[in-house]
Amino acid sequence: MPSEWTIQYHSPEYHSSIYGEKNQIGAFFFYRDETTARNVLSAAVEKSVQQGRCYDRNTITSCDTTADINLLDLTRCDRPVQILNILYDNGIDVLTTDFSKYLDDIIPFNTIRGYHKYIMDNEGNEDWIIKSDMNEYGNKIDQFFQWRVGYIGQLMTDFKNGFAFKEQLLTKGYEGYLFMEEKSSPTICIFDSSKLSAPIHTIVHTISE
Repeated sequence: MPSEWTIQYHSPEYHSSIYGEKNQIGAFFFYRDETTARNVLSAAVEKSVQQGRCYDRNTITSCDTTADINLLDLTRCDRPVQILNILYDNGIDVLTTDFSKYLDDIIPFNTIRGYHKYIMDNEGNEDWIIKSDMNEYGNKIDQFFQWRVGYIGQLMTDFKNGFAFKEQLLTKGYEGYLFMEEKSSPTICIFDSSKLSAPIHTIVHTISE
């Protein structure tokens, strides 16, 4: 691992033969505690072994912040639609053709734009038919993101999505964001390393067969 922060390094785990590097914007991702990082590393090593790739020497990297960093907090959301609500309230629009799900096909987020617009346009409406429609559309949005806040949190910076998301957050004064991917710690995404101390790397030896 490089001794200084760099956007040139990419983890071999987060690469697609079709779409390239997942972290194309060169963001920096962290957990708050080492235990979570080690558990995620173990799961990644196990997955690699199952796919026929064996890594005997792996790295845990730690650092401190050297100044306050303003992050958009998405950790209090239980549903993907709630994340979209917070983004909407902050003037951040991800339901455009700039954002997509990268699966076998590229599926743009604007596929569900109408559902969310209906929900936002009818906030506070007590008509039971409208409330029923809002609930149905909220479920469709959650289904689009596989009912997982961790999935939508990842997608914001996956592949080309990251360029538009980073630009919008920086415009609003945010230097990154937090979301819940692991129950034990939020995933922390920071766009710039200028407020981080130098990385400290610890080599973790694993036995893979």
